[in-house]
Order: sequence, then C-alpha cells, then structure tokens
Amino acid sequence: MSKLLKIYKASAGSGKTFTLAVEYIKLLIQNQYEYKNILAVTFTNKATAEMKERILGQLYGIAHRLSSSEDYFKAICESEEIKQLGISGEEIRRRAGFALSNIVHDYSRFRIETIDSFFQSVIRELAHELDLTANLKIDLNDKEVLAEAVDSIIDELNVRSDIFKWIIEYIQEKIEGDKNWKIDSELEEFGKNIFNEQFLERGKELRKQLADKDFLRTYRSDLYELKRRAETDLKSHGESFIKFCETHGLTADMFSYKDKGVYSFFVKLSNGTIPEVGKRVSDCLDEAKKWSKDKTVQDMATATFIPMLRESIDSIAKNQPTITTVELITRHITQMRLLSVIDEKVRTLNQSANRFLLADTAHFLRDLIGDSDAPFIYEKIGAQFNHIMIDEFQDTSTLQWQNFQPLISNSLATGSLCLIVGDVKQSIYRWRNSDWSILNNITEGPFGPQVNSIDLEYNRRSYGNIINFNNSFFALAVDNLNKTYCEEHGVISTDLEQAYSKVEQKILNSKKDRGYVRIEGLNAKNCSDDGEDYEERTLASLVETVEQLTEKGVNVNDITILIRFNKYIPRISQYFVEHMPQVRIVSDEAFRLDSSSAVNMIVSALKCLSDPSDLFAKASLAYLYQTESDSSTVSVSDVFQQTDGGIDAFLPDEFTSRIDKLTVMPLYELAEELFGIFSLERLTNQDAYLFTFFDELTAYLQDNPSDIDNFINYWDETLCTKTIPGNAVDGIRIMSIHKSKGLEFHTVLVPFCDWPLNGKPNSLMWCQPTQSPYDRLPLAAVDYNQKALNSIFADDFNNELLRNWVDNVNLLYVAFTRAENNLFIWCEDGSRQSGISDLLLKSVPEFMEKDEDSETPLFTYGEIVPSAPPKVETSGDNVLTAVPSPAEVKFTHFANKAEFRQSNKSEQFISGETDAEHQTYIDEGLLFHKLFSMLTSADDAERVVAMLDGEGCFSSVSHRNDVLRLLRKSLSDPRASAWFDPKWKTFNECTIISRDADGKVVERRPDRVITDGSETIVIDYKTGKQDERHEKQVREYMSLIQRMGYTNVKGYVWYIRRGDIIPVNL
Repeated sequence: MSKLLKIYKASAGSGKTFTLAVEYIKLLIQNQYEYKNILAVTFTNKATAEMKERILGQLYGIAHRLSSSEDYFKAICESEEIKQLGISGEEIRRRAGFALSNIVHDYSRFRIETIDSFFQSVIRELAHELDLTANLKIDLNDKEVLAEAVDSIIDELNVRSDIFKWIIEYIQEKIEGDKNWKIDSELEEFGKNIFNEQFLERGKELRKQLADKDFLRTYRSDLYELKRRAETDLKSHGESFIKFCETHGLTADMFSYKDKGVYSFFVKLSNGTIPEVGKRVSDCLDEAKKWSKDKTVQDMATATFIPMLRESIDSIAKNQPTITTVELITRHITQMRLLSVIDEKVRTLNQSANRFLLADTAHFLRDLIGDSDAPFIYEKIGAQFNHIMIDEFQDTSTLQWQNFQPLISNSLATGSLCLIVGDVKQSIYRWRNSDWSILNNITEGPFGPQVNSIDLEYNRRSYGNIINFNNSFFALAVDNLNKTYCEEHGVISTDLEQAYSKVEQKILNSKKDRGYVRIEGLNAKNCSDDGEDYEERTLASLVETVEQLTEKGVNVNDITILIRFNKYIPRISQYFVEHMPQVRIVSDEAFRLDSSSAVNMIVSALKCLSDPSDLFAKASLAYLYQTESDSSTVSVSDVFQQTDGGIDAFLPDEFTSRIDKLTVMPLYELAEELFGIFSLERLTNQDAYLFTFFDELTAYLQDNPSDIDNFINYWDETLCTKTIPGNAVDGIRIMSIHKSKGLEFHTVLVPFCDWPLNGKPNSLMWCQPTQSPYDRLPLAAVDYNQKALNSIFADDFNNELLRNWVDNVNLLYVAFTRAENNLFIWCEDGSRQSGISDLLLKSVPEFMEKDEDSETPLFTYGEIVPSAPPKVETSGDNVLTAVPSPAEVKFTHFANKAEFRQSNKSEQFISGETDAEHQTYIDEGLLFHKLFSMLTSADDAERVVAMLDGEGCFSSVSHRNDVLRLLRKSLSDPRASAWFDPKWKTFNECTIISRDADGKVVERRPDRVITDGSETIVIDYKTGKQDERHEKQVREYMSLIQRMGYTNVKGYVWYIRRGDIIPVNL
C-alpha cells in the first residue's frame, strides 16, 4: 500500500519552502489544472505571500530556462513521480508554462491561504445554510469584543443581581490576596479564557451547569463537606497526640529538636495544617530513640507514638488529595461563574452585531462536522480538494486539526497525495492554542499507516560551527531534562525524547569549519565593587561585544538582538543611547504608528477637539508642533507651564479659531484638514506612517460611526500599536524571539537567557475532573503549581510542566538557529537552579573552549565571521520575483475649495435652483424641520447648525448665519423654548395611521408631538404665510391623538419667519 501522507520534518534552515514549492509544482506538471484541487494552508499572511510568489516565480523560471530555477527543475526531474511519467525536460518546461498561464487566468482558484482565512471563507459560504445573514462580519479583534462585553456587564449591574454579588465576592478575594482589583481589567484578563480551546470544547456544558444556581450551591457545599471531614480526621490525629502528651506530662522540650521536630508535626496537624513529612519525621517511623533521649519517651514511642505517626501519615496520604482538590476547584469558582456570564454576553453582542469571532470559527466548524466521515461541509461550498498541504504544522491547534482530518481522509481515500510540513522544535505559540504533540505523535493517530515521514537533513542556513553547537547543545539539554524527569517519575519522557530525536542536522561542504559561538554566564557576585547587578553587567557586555564585532568587520546592519521579553527592548535601546550613541537600535517600536510625530500631532489635535478642557493634550500638541518647526526654540517648560490661553499662542491660528467648526466635520475629512492646518507635509520620513494611518482610518469608518471619542478610544487601545512595513534597517535590529521565527541573521546576540524553565507559576490549567464527586463540574480552572501534585490533578500538572519544558527549550532553539555566522549568548550564573540559565551552563558542549582566566563562565567555539561585501541588488530575469525599485511617494492634502457642498444628508433639502431668498438651493421648510428634530434643548441651536454646516447643508456662510439668527429668535419665545425641555417625550414626524369616512387607510404626520403624561402638545412648523388650512390640519392631528387615548391635548401652528405662535382649539 502506497503511503500518501508525506510528513516532512523540517528543522531550522532545512529548505522547507523549497520542498513545499517542488511538491506543489510536481502536481502541476502531472496535471496543469490541478491547482484547482489543491488547498495549501499556512499560518501567516507573510508566509502565504511568500509561498505564492515562490511557486509562480519558479514556474516562470522553469518555463523560461532561468538559472535561478535550475535547482527546482533538477529536483522535479529527479523525483520518482515525474520519472514514472517518462516525460522529457522540454515537456516539463512546457507544462510549467502552461500551468502558470492557467493560474494567472484563474487566480481565484489558486488556493494558498492562511488557515484562518480558509475557515472564514467556509463560514461565509455557509452563511445561508446556517441562517446567518449574507453580510456576516468576521471580527479578528477578540480583545475589543471582550472589552465591550465586560463594559456592558458592568453598565447593566444592579445591587440585587447575582452578578453584582459575584463581582463583589471576586473583589474581596483580590483584596484579601493583596492583588490588583481593578475590576474591568481583571475581568478582561480572565475573560480571555473563553477563547481557550479547552473552554470552547466544554464551555456549553459548563455554562449550563453554572446557570443552575442550585447546582453551584449544592456542588460547593458538598465539596466543603468533603474537605471538612478530611480536615477533622487529620486534626483528630494531632489532637490525640497532644492530649496524650498533656495527660502524661510531656512537653515539646522532651522531644528531639523540641518544637521543630516530630512534636511540631503533630501540633500542626492539631491546628488543621498539613505538615511536611521531612527527614526528622520519617526517621521516627522506625527508631524510638529518634523521638527523644529520654528513656520514658522512647518507651512511649515504641508503644504509642510510632503507631500514631504511621496512622497520621496514612491519614495525610488519604485526606490531603481531598483537601487540596477541593481548594483548587473552589478557588476559581467565582471567576468561573463570571467567565460564563462574559462568554454569554460576548455571544449575545456578536449575534446582535451580526458578527462572528475569528477565535470561534474552528470550534464552530468542528461542531458542524461532528463525527462525520465525509467532508460534507466542504462539499457544500463546492470545494473539491484532491490534495491538502499544511505548512508550519507544529502550530496547528487540536480543533484545527480535527477540522482538516475529514479533508485529508477524503483525499487519501481517493489515492491523492497530502503533505504536512513542520518541526516540533519550533513550536512556540502554545498560548495561541497550538499543540506540538499532534505532530510529535502523528504516526499514532488515525493516519499512522499512511504516513511517510521524511527528514530534511541538511541545514542550508548556518555555518558549520553554529550547526555543530546546536546539534550537541540541544541533545545534551534534552538529556539533562530527561534525567530530572526520570528522578521524579522513575522513567524518561518519551514525548520529550521524541520531540528532539531528529535534532542533529548535516552540514553542507561549503559551510564546514566556519562560524562562531560564545556563551557567558554573568552574576552580580562576580561584579566589581561598583555595585553593578546582573542586568547592568549584561548590558555592558552587549555594548562591548558590538564594539568587538565592528572592529572585526561585522556591519551593525548585520547584527540582531533577540530577547524573550519585550520589557528589555527599551532598556537595551536606552543603554546604547547612553554608552554607544553612534549605533542606532531599531525595533518594531520604531515602526509603530505612535512613534510618528505627524500621526501623533493629528491624534493630539483630535483629543483637543474631543475635550477642550484637556490641557495636557493641548500642551502636547503645541510642543509637538513647535519642536517639529525648523526655527522653533521652544522648550518643554515654555509650553507646559502655560495656562489654556497661553498654550493657544503656540498653535496655528487656523486651528484655534476654527475649533467649533472642526469639531462637527466628518472624521476622515477632519483628519485631512488637520494635516493641512499643521503643515505636516513639511515633516520628513513621515509619509509611510501617514498612508498607513489614513488607510486604517478608512477601514475603521467602514464599521464604525464618524465619532471622535470612539476613534480616540480605538487609537489608544488598538491602532497605536499598528506597525508600518519596515524598509532596509540602518542599525542593530532588536526583536522578540517569537517575531524572529522564520527569519535569519548574519550575527545574533541573545541576552537575558534566564527565564523560568517550568513556566509561569499560578497560571491557569483547564482540567476535567475525572473522579466523583468532582466530575459533576465538567471543567475546572486550576492553579498551575506544585500543590496540584497532591490532588487529582497531578497528571495535569506533570503534563503542563513537560509542555512548559518543551516550550522554553523551543524558544532557545528558535533563537539559536536564526544565526548564520555568529551567535552570542548571555545567561545568569548561580541562580534559578531550575531555569534556562542553569540548563544552558549544564549543557555546554565539551568541544567549546572554556576561558580559565575569566571570572565568569565563558565558553567560545570557532572564530568570528566578518560581514560579506554588500550584494548589488539586481532585478534579475524573473519578472515574477524581481525586487521592485523603491519609489518615494509623498502624502499630500488637497483642500476642497467648492463653494457648494452636498452630502447624502443634505440631498433631501434640495428643491431645485432658484434666485429667491439668499439665492439658496435649500428648501427652508425641510431645513427647519431637520433643525428642530435635532434640538435637545433651546440652548442647542449653535451646535445643531454647526453639525448641518459640516454636512454641507448651507449654500453659503451668510445663509448659515441667517438660519442661526432666525433659529435663536424663534427659540427666544418662552412658549417655544419650553417645547424643547428634556422633560418631554418627543415624537418627530411620526406617522399616525387611521381610516377616513370611506374606510380607506390614511396617514398623517405631525411635525412634533410632545407629552409628559399629563399634557400633550402638537406643534406644526410653517415658513410661509398664515393660512386657515394650517389650523385645520393641526385640529385633525389633535383629534387623532385624542382618539389614541391622550388627554389634555393642545395644538399650535408656529410661523417661524414671522415669529408667531397660533394656538389651535378643537
């Protein structure tokens, strides 16, 4: 039987993308239309674009005999599948060109995409089948939706609700634990667990249980009763011992170690504390003389105490798991109830917003597919895939893999090839639900018999000494970890062993015997008398190393610093500014939108317009504006010590004099206007930031209102961290290890390799209780700490511990394998014995040379490799892979100088061209109807007119002023101003449906009806001459409203231009 599921184990630098492209092109050579039946998925948009470009570019290169594609052509010709076809090289080239032409002219069916986009497309295609609307939105921002849900829950709180009681209980727990109790942020942080796959799997069942008030009360009561019984049993053993001693006149001083030995063991038991069975206690199990030097006590020990001790220890073994399990389960019960509420609120908000969260797509599809053998869901959307290819498989989650299994099963059943590429050693995204154990154990899964596992053996990225170091170091590190595991469990971890079983890579002949590795362990104890600590010493060594590298011919642009935690980025950057200012440190922070002075100026101006009383925002704007001016000598104190009026002097007059008008402008036009007012075109190197900002603003306005306040919140919470595409880096690049995955660098510096190996203590584990009565709760949130070892969750703890080991060793693997030529590593010596630092120093390969003269552990291997001469970038002959020449594009603002502006809202006021009053295009009656409908009080006239002015509803400034003057005059009448008091419930132009004398349905629409329950007033606005028909019309409205049950109905006709208010009587 042919093994049709190819599994490529692709270690770092082994040519994964090359292999994927060759396999894809081989399918196209066999059938030039097969691209329609291939689904290739990966995990990032960048990887998707790279794979598409690689395949299309090599098809072009093969067809046109380009030298850059010869390696691909050769690999395809030598493959067994192509050899069996018996076709010539010329035919392969012809077919490559034909396949390329087919794809280009049918590009939508060229299905190489991210796994998330594939699932999204399935959900959208099934929208009708699932009773979802066609304009379903897939929201990628889980955090924003979660914050909205928490805010909604807090807004809806009332003191009588259960949720209010739970939140108070939660706050009390936080206060007692001396922890942060800022409730909204705490709930948002804990609420992230609703996107955890374990919670998603059992969430529905959990919500059902927690919704039953009686269940939770009974469940917790039953668990507390179990704990009480166990504690009573334990205490009874301690109390029996203490009582015996008191009866026989024995005191702590008569026992060995007095109150710190076996006597203390029983005292703790009697107080309800579970004592540790240490050596001093265990020694007393067999020898009476270990109890005391007193012969009387020894005799009592033989007769009574030793049996008591054995019974007590047996009682601990019996009762401690019960006590600990109850404590672990009940610790987060309150939070779990709140989590269930948050989960329900998120789903309610999503339903009302016709929104689907990206985090829910995989679980939703899993529920649809169920246990079906046939991929009917995919057949429904007309997707007939013969071949499935999954890249970066180690990052696949359990739910994602379950969703792909029917597709793969169907493909294999039809005799079609499927392909999986991955590397367990590079799995570093478990916090995003990825599960490396799927790839690690794939031969034991449902497709085991059909798996053809292939190792890509050669590292084509790094020089030989780097590869030798990594081969030896990781083998030793895993061996050391397995020794620790064996000491604790009696056996080695096969999962750990298998994960790194293929760590050794072969070296290309052209790269042997070159490369440099250095490991240094630093500790404050080794520092001089100046009091430098470990962090300071590491930073100093970093600067010193960069100086040495540049002296040896390594360009700073070829150096990259990789760090585990982002908190070190500003510290390292600042240290270089202070000690090596000639070298620029470039991080992703430099490419964030909030690092742009131009964008910050626009946002600061928006904040000023949103809240004119925010003097800090105004001062920040003024200082930015002045400091970006070439001729300005303004200091921080010059601006920030000013009062409100004083700050205005530092701002453009065009801004300060037009604040009222700017405030009511549409958001996008306002941002453009601010660009012009502050002359931002004069700033250099800001165009990329501005283009990105306005693109993001456009995207924001597609789903959100044109409201300044909401946009500012969006900026502060989300948009400010958006990064622009980085150009060529001029300086040392610094980034996190996670972001470096998939990249390669000439020289890599890895400081602060000192993070915990065991993971973050007290992080949550989602466990399924398997023993009665605990299993009545389908899922429990349990703290990850050593305490769990003495509970029913011991296996969960050990599994989590092992996964943390692999996660953290994988971080080292990703960091160390980014280096092509030189690798420098710093760790902490002499502390955190279970941490990465300790593992590093224990696993140093023997072939590394130790510097005996160094006061710190220092190991080196090889010689530093200088930078190569810069390559001359050429476009090449391949039009599909040619590097585009950069072109500078300036962001420019063009002012709109049209005198007449018409928006969608103003269109309804157009009544045709006329030279009458004020030469206006606007029907005055409709305009005043709109104005009065927008008024919330008599003092609101100026704001409402300004809003309509922003919408382009006035033909000129004089027309706007005339309308504002007339509106103010009209509202000066006490009767009229009273009609806009907030006490009234208002109905603007609401239709009244009735039947006339002939029984026909007729509609009437009074301009304004107001009522406070005891009085109802009908008002009709008129701009023309007085007419009796107007009063007749109002009487008809009054009669209809009276028939509807309203009492004390009054009516008025309001002639706006004349200023007359005519009362109408029935």
